[in-house]
Amino acid sequence: HFLDMGRRIERGIGAARSIGGVLSGAPGHIELGLKLALELSDSTITHRTRYPAEPRPASVLDLILADPANPRGLLYQLLRLKEHLEALGGEGGPVPALQSAAALAERLAGFPWSRVEIGPDAVDLAPVLGLLDLVAERLMGLHESLARSFFTHTQSTKPVSFTTRPRK
Repeated sequence: HFLDMGRRIERGIGAARSIGGVLSGAPGHIELGLKLALELSDSTITHRTRYPAEPRPASVLDLILADPANPRGLLYQLLRLKEHLEALGGEGGPVPALQSAAALAERLAGFPWSRVEIGPDAVDLAPVLGLLDLVAERLMGLHESLARSFFTHTQSTKPVSFTTRPRK
């Protein structure tokens, strides 16, 4: 479970950061960024099959961020992570981590992807970029939470004070 959870967290952070990076360029470069986003997520062929037209923000972002069946997509990573966290459940299981992963998955699935389009002079991708930043930040926090819960084997210690004894 932990190996695959680490993989899902890493892929999720990588997807959020890389997709956010290619979409944060100048409005004239957004179409090129969309094609690059498809390449980065190994989804070019899938996009061509589903959407025969040129890549548009709504179709690309829906496929690479919110498609639960796309194994390279962000939502797919979050759903697999959620499954692993549920499997670790039980008494004292990672309830906050599970709630965080579930909330992120719901937020991605519920985002109005169909409304994200390129206008004549500008593109309003601020909500998408904000969501991607939030997902990356929460996944890093989730990673730290899991590490503290399952891999920190030391207990809190009191600060050690060193006193010197006078020499005789």
